[in-house]
Amino acid sequence: MINALKYLLKNYLYFLVIYAISRMVFIVYNLNSFNISFKQALLSFVYAWRVDTVMACYILVIPTLLLSLNFLYPNKVTHYIIKSLVMIFTLINAMIMIGDIGIYKEWNTKINYKALTYLKDVDEVLRTSTNGLLISGAVLFLLMLVLSYYLYQKIVPKNINVKKNYILPVPFFLLAGGIVFLGLRGTGITPIDQSDAYFSENDFANTAAVNSTFNLARSVESNIKIGDKNPYQFFSKEELNKKISALYEVKKDTTFSILKTSKPNIVYIILEGFSADLIAADGGYDNITPTLDSIMHNGYNFTNVVSPGLRSHVGMISIFSGFPALPKVNVATQRDKFTQLPNFVKDIKANGYETGYIFGGDLKHGKVLDYIFNCHFDHLIKGEDFSDEIPTGKLGVADEYLFERKIQEIDKMKPPFMMASFTLSTHSPFDYPMEDVFNFGGGYQQYINSGHYTDKSLKEFFKVAATKPWYKNTLFVITADHSHPTPNQWDGFVANKSRIPLVFFGEVIKEEYRGVQNPKYASQLDISSTVLHQLGLDAKKYQWSKNLFNPNTKGFGFYVYKDGYGLVSEKENVFYNLETKKVIYQPEGAFHDKNKEDNIKALLQALYDEYLKL
Repeated sequence: MINALKYLLKNYLYFLVIYAISRMVFIVYNLNSFNISFKQALLSFVYAWRVDTVMACYILVIPTLLLSLNFLYPNKVTHYIIKSLVMIFTLINAMIMIGDIGIYKEWNTKINYKALTYLKDVDEVLRTSTNGLLISGAVLFLLMLVLSYYLYQKIVPKNINVKKNYILPVPFFLLAGGIVFLGLRGTGITPIDQSDAYFSENDFANTAAVNSTFNLARSVESNIKIGDKNPYQFFSKEELNKKISALYEVKKDTTFSILKTSKPNIVYIILEGFSADLIAADGGYDNITPTLDSIMHNGYNFTNVVSPGLRSHVGMISIFSGFPALPKVNVATQRDKFTQLPNFVKDIKANGYETGYIFGGDLKHGKVLDYIFNCHFDHLIKGEDFSDEIPTGKLGVADEYLFERKIQEIDKMKPPFMMASFTLSTHSPFDYPMEDVFNFGGGYQQYINSGHYTDKSLKEFFKVAATKPWYKNTLFVITADHSHPTPNQWDGFVANKSRIPLVFFGEVIKEEYRGVQNPKYASQLDISSTVLHQLGLDAKKYQWSKNLFNPNTKGFGFYVYKDGYGLVSEKENVFYNLETKKVIYQPEGAFHDKNKEDNIKALLQALYDEYLKL
């Protein structure tokens, strides 16, 4: 049994070695084009370990089963079968390594599903590649295969060396299988993803750390069901353009400025999973969030706002890139795609803003890490950057300590600045440091009390912020990453299930615009265009984001729920189920407007076209 375990372990070590060699080739090949320090290069190997382990363990699932059976009939054939399987994945690794160095300088991404689709036209690939690249690639490929085979012969025994035993197969499989299963989880509790290898704000260092085979597998998994063709073909290209243009048409730009200055400081407060049902000012329950109610009655409040998606990483992309959620696919987890999107943070940095982002937990929570790194905030504060003396819950520091640290960080920044924060106390397990105040809501009682706790934390934040010299020239933008179920128990396809807050607040707002309750329908997507217009900056590249302070902008919001897409506007809520191909209207007695149905289908088709282009 020991010999079989050693044999399996040495196969695992072999994969770690060839993945490390591939990583080294990738870094060295790109040294002249991308900056990476020697320390970062070394750390990329260290932080790659967990994802490399996951990939190796996927491959070792079948060998583990074969080794278990080998106790019943010890033979050399088992070794050769395992060796053949390992060599197949060695070949795949070498091919991917060459693909990575071939496209990274042009695409700034490792080989992915989109790149594979281009291989259909081999002639085009050959025409667009230099002879030097083709020759060097072929040489490296052969060298990698030869070196890999040599290393396998050196590392892995040629014989498994076990004796026939009818008792050991089950114990071995349970032990070895358990170890491999743990490896498949990245040796952690939750499933692993590419972002688990990230350790730096240097994009190239993070990319180097990601296992290339794992990265390609994830990309294929995310796109294989869709392929490279739009599954939602409702209209001709001409018809589609007309419908989208009509939906987003702004007959006249009559944008009004609510600000006293065109270059205010900007503070984003992004509330975790915060439903508008918790806020009386937005038509929710009374007394739960008195601070937010007061802010909304003294700021410029939009009372009918929906979040496009149901997850934190989707919310971040909606807020900072103005790109919607889509059914079946997820842009937020595909680095090769979201790096092609516009980015609010980068745009205001280019206009002289110092930027920061603070979160009291692990940024891998909600899979926001990769995207937030891509925003290139000047200052990025994570849970690990907080003092060990601060009490923490399962997810990180409670909101009161987050806001306390946020004040400290803003005090260090030079105006104009933009500082965003993302709370977490309204996320399960709701371990907020406060005794429950409300005893209603059934299974949602903790959620309701967590909202009250966050509101109390906001009260203290604004109390301290109001004493600071930067306060008078600061625009506060308060919203949520997504909504959350409440005792109202809305049907999932109804827009009310996705309602979130969106309020602009601060002394920098002109007096005549304070206390306005605007019922125009909107979504998170509209934040980037709206704020950029208030700063007098161009927002044309945010094509799915509307300027809410232009009265001629049409009011609507759209959202995803399971396998469907919803569109909500002033008179009705239309939901299209992609599986049943049926349209649901809310309220049920609403007039069935064919144009509304066409709008939602046009959005689906146009957004998928855009997704495939990224």
